[in-house]
Amino acid sequence: MRRGEENLSVRNATRAATAWVASPVGHLARIEVLVTISCCLLAVLVLLGSGRRASRRASFRLAVWSALMLSYPAVSYTIGLMQSASFRNELIVAWGCFLLLLLGCADGIAAYSLNDTDQQARTVLNQGLQVVYVFILLLSYLGALPLHLKVLLSLLWALSAAKLGDARKELNRGRPG
Repeated sequence: MRRGEENLSVRNATRAATAWVASPVGHLARIEVLVTISCCLLAVLVLLGSGRRASRRASFRLAVWSALMLSYPAVSYTIGLMQSASFRNELIVAWGCFLLLLLGCADGIAAYSLNDTDQQARTVLNQGLQVVYVFILLLSYLGALPLHLKVLLSLLWALSAAKLGDARKELNRGRPG
């Protein structure tokens, strides 16, 4: 194969990949991959976050810290992709609610020292933004969802919002007078 043919072949492959990524199937595939990555990051926080202070190993602490730093942007970007989808899929809003629930349950605040109230406040603020993002996503799907899914997802969202309220109360309780 000559050099000109190789360049043409690479360009064609790039165009085909770009077209696939822009298609509804490619968009859904990106959402699915990002939901999986976000869930893995949140699982690391849930499973390892509370042991961060007990461990002296730098690699362990780095893994928890990295999962914490990457989880909020990953969830935010994923929910943004869900909101910008040009197609309707009931699973998207369900994934958004479950990501929000996982984010609220992840032991992110344990990744920092107890005295680091600024970091805790940032974590609560990030969770609050996620609650708003998923609420907007949920509202955009409410007309298309069957009643049982509306009720279930609304309850999941309400549970996440209540969990956020508890985290905010804890933060205010820990602040000096």
